[in-house]
Amino acid sequence: MRTLTNADFGGTMRHAAARPRQSAPVPDTAERTTGSVSSSPDPNLARANDEAYWRGRARSLLMEIYTQQEIIRSLSSQAHGLQSRIDQQGPVFFLGRDAFGNRVLLPQEVMTAEKRELINVNERIRDAQARLTGLYVQYTVLQEEARRLGVPPGWLR
Repeated sequence: MRTLTNADFGGTMRHAAARPRQSAPVPDTAERTTGSVSSSPDPNLARANDEAYWRGRARSLLMEIYTQQEIIRSLSSQAHGLQSRIDQQGPVFFLGRDAFGNRVLLPQEVMTAEKRELINVNERIRDAQARLTGLYVQYTVLQEEARRLGVPPGWLR
């Protein structure tokens, strides 16, 4: 069994802003029309006009989301196969006695290798679902950040 850390979840959004940009910032509309550059450029404003930056961030998150969805599909298929093999084995009964001394068959839960593997696969599915939820949150935060900075929504698709 593997323990997940923040590194497995790609860190937090605080670290995402610290990543180097892939291209030079594009001047905003006012700078292009007037040709003037303000004395203290706002880094958020420059970043808001960098289409490659936003597309890159969105693409990396969407690729991670797609990968996690595929992992979950694969693990779910594996779990379904294990469950059907367990069901084919049928229940296990032991001979016992009831309160009156009569012999009866008592159902007994036996931990087989398939059941252990199914438990392991289900834990991996839960971990992958938790990671997927975290990625969805990161993407929502990215969308909100872009909206606040006036980034066109098409850049995030």
